[in-house]
Amino acid sequence: MLKEGSIYEMKQVVNGKKYKRYAYQWVDEYGRRHTKTFPKDNYGLESARNFMRETIEKRARGYKLANEKKTIGQWIIEYLTTYKKPRLKERSFQRQLDSAKKLDPIADIPLDCLLPIDVQQLYNSLKKEGQSSSSISKVHKLLKEAYKRAKSNKLIMEDPMDSVDNVKVETGQIKVFTYRQIRMIFGTIKKLKKGKKLSEHDYNGHHFNTTHDYRFMFWMLLTTGMRIMEVLNLRWEDIDLRKDTIYIEKSKTEAGTRYIPILSSALFNLLQEKQQKTGYVFATKSGSKLQYNNVYKIWIHISNESGIPQQKGRAFHIFRHTFATYILRNMSQEIPMVSLSRILGHADVSITLKIYQHHIPDDNERILKVVRKNQPARRNF
Repeated sequence: MLKEGSIYEMKQVVNGKKYKRYAYQWVDEYGRRHTKTFPKDNYGLESARNFMRETIEKRARGYKLANEKKTIGQWIIEYLTTYKKPRLKERSFQRQLDSAKKLDPIADIPLDCLLPIDVQQLYNSLKKEGQSSSSISKVHKLLKEAYKRAKSNKLIMEDPMDSVDNVKVETGQIKVFTYRQIRMIFGTIKKLKKGKKLSEHDYNGHHFNTTHDYRFMFWMLLTTGMRIMEVLNLRWEDIDLRKDTIYIEKSKTEAGTRYIPILSSALFNLLQEKQQKTGYVFATKSGSKLQYNNVYKIWIHISNESGIPQQKGRAFHIFRHTFATYILRNMSQEIPMVSLSRILGHADVSITLKIYQHHIPDDNERILKVVRKNQPARRNF
């Protein structure tokens, strides 16, 4: 029996031919024996000796030798399932899986064999395919977090992501509603409220004669900066009209858990008018939560009738952007950047600065005219 840790000569048969090879044998932490072979020449002998030294060093540092053949693809799935899935909502976890799919070109590379140049070439390839810098940045974040966990679990000795530069996210000009577009949107909803059919389609039982709720919903989006899922998850128990605040508990990030001031008198009045003791603020007749897909279909219909160009990606985020840019343009003294960042639920004020510092719409100050309509003077908008 050959001893572990020794380099020895062996005969190997390949396609009926016999070859002499150098071999190194070791046992992993589970008692499984492994053998790696090298060409029988000076280079092969040197490679065998280097491999032996690396293996001994790995063992001394607690490196898990049994995981040497684990691929990047295998580890990414294991990492997401173990560390991300228990903490994320289904939609957020699905987005992580979408980023993981973009790693397919390097998925079969052994976990400990990834080089920084492999990662950069992947990013270059994704960019050529038309992926946005934001999407590539999410792939980078996933890889970086997964490799950090791999190192802490002693699956690798060195982290190649330490030598990979962060992906610079190109912040294009954000879209906001103009004064005219806001009038068109709520004018269209007013037509729906009167029962005028804009289409022969009935979206999964959501009849247009109940569209007062959609006016309520879109006004809340416009005047609070809330994300669409935060609005749909909102319950009456989360609203305190005595303190003029809305509590956001279910959000996409930890920073998203926050209190939002009710700045709009029209929104305050709508909340007061519709106030219930419990249940979802935006609910079906049976009391269940309105589903995103149904609301999205209604919005597409309203925006088409209003002549609003469709935005790729997060359709409702334009309400949020309009709110934020209005605050920056008209209420920066009362609501400084740090406070706005908290209202929006950003993890850091630098995120707010990055998104909004380059874009203030020319006619956004006129949004105030829409917001002030039929409102008491006690509120700013």
